[in-house]
Amino acid sequence: MLAPAHPNSIGPQVTPVSDPTPGARASSAVRVRVVRNGPLQVRGAVELIDHDGKTYNTGGRETVLLCRCGGSASKPFRDGTHSHIGFADAGRAVSDADAATRGSADAVRQIGGNS
Repeated sequence: MLAPAHPNSIGPQVTPVSDPTPGARASSAVRVRVVRNGPLQVRGAVELIDHDGKTYNTGGRETVLLCRCGGSASKPFRDGTHSHIGFADAGRAVSDADAATRGSADAVRQIGGNS
């Protein structure tokens, strides 16, 4: 079994499972933090599901780190690749008012399909 590339990452040892235990996690607040030039840090009891509806086994962890750079060998989890490929994020979050002023809110609506 391969070890994670970074001590805080959930790497190759995390695999999708098709039959999660119903009700295994209690409902609680979830917080997603965008790490500057790094991954998404998701804290809280979450169920991570792939495009086929299979649930990833997160090993009971309450914090998972998700790749944003697209270069991770253990997608959707981060493996530290972002620091080796020079990934740089787009910057800081903007308020709804700022996004609307620049027209970004309309672009997000079109991309996401929400109106």
